[in-house]
Amino acid sequence: MTNKSPLHRVHQFTALAGLAAAATLAASQAHAAPTYQLSTIDSTLQSPVMNTNGTLAGISQNQLAIFQNGVTQLTSLPADTTSSYAMAINDQGVVLGGAGRSTLVGGDVGQAGHWVTDNQQQFLYQNGQLTNVQQIIGLPLVSSTPGPQAFISDLNNRGELSGTMSLAGSPGSQAFVFRNGQIQTIATPDKWTNVSAAGINNLGVVAGNYNYLSPGDSQETFGVFLDDHGKLTDLGRGMRVNGFNDQGQIVIEDSAGTSIYDNGHFTKISDSSDVGPHSFFRSLGLGGDGTVIGYTLSDTWTSLPVIYADGQRLDPNTLIDPQSAAQHHITDLLTINGHGDILAVDQSGQQVLLKPLSAVPEAGSFSLMATGLALLGALRRRRGVKSARP
Repeated sequence: MTNKSPLHRVHQFTALAGLAAAATLAASQAHAAPTYQLSTIDSTLQSPVMNTNGTLAGISQNQLAIFQNGVTQLTSLPADTTSSYAMAINDQGVVLGGAGRSTLVGGDVGQAGHWVTDNQQQFLYQNGQLTNVQQIIGLPLVSSTPGPQAFISDLNNRGELSGTMSLAGSPGSQAFVFRNGQIQTIATPDKWTNVSAAGINNLGVVAGNYNYLSPGDSQETFGVFLDDHGKLTDLGRGMRVNGFNDQGQIVIEDSAGTSIYDNGHFTKISDSSDVGPHSFFRSLGLGGDGTVIGYTLSDTWTSLPVIYADGQRLDPNTLIDPQSAAQHHITDLLTINGHGDILAVDQSGQQVLLKPLSAVPEAGSFSLMATGLALLGALRRRRGVKSARP
């Protein structure tokens, strides 16, 4: 898989800062050496994805842009569209993207006007060339007449595409893989009414979701599946796949929280946010090394960046050297690639790259990290910092 008021009292601030520093220091002492090397990059791309070569694809000036070797290059918009974006990028630099045309109708937005988006499409981009995906697979993204439609969710290094196809004359959907120039539907139980492919890894294995309503039931059943070239595995739980790698590990989210599936076993990362803000965890990506990036919430429900590795939820600022942490306090994690490289943002808005130096230490410091995260959340609140995430 290819690869959110000024200080009330000076004394309170000083005390909190001291406690946070102490917690961070204790954590850094527990980790004898930094586990990531931080470097700054000149990218300003929004909503980026990153391949193992470090090439980024994202949004600049409301359209798809590529950041490679320190240079940002804007791509051309597909005909009759006003914006474009990246969904995935493989190691050959092929980008799966989308585009559409937005038009303001009905007057000003503040006076009952609203935006209408049409001419939506998906494309593959490589070396300056845009190719319409729907023309490749032979099915439209949006159809004005009854009939099959298809949405592509991911691509891998083989050029294979995973997608979801609506069924003619039926409200249901079916997952498929486009490989060797053909659509290959994924065979699933008949009772699975809606089946969608979330991603495809570089081995051609597909991870996806399903749901159905059994006769007499008032609530739908949701689940996650794996399809390995026709061998279907029903994982039996989960509502959404939010990360999938070549090891077959899957990050799964549902109303009960977030878990990671690995070789037949589920490991809980977090509980439902109903338990409290600190129990919350939202995944933003899964690296090829099994590292999960995401964010948790402070006691005021503002977001705090988290790296999950070896069974621990860790503050990324404790995983880099103290000088880098002081100069580039990390506030957001954006994306992670197959090597475990992480693109992040510091407190000034500068994008930085975190490259693994070694495995994340297994030293028992979860409680210290939790304390540090909570105190840093309090400091954020007192500085008036608000998360950009919903």
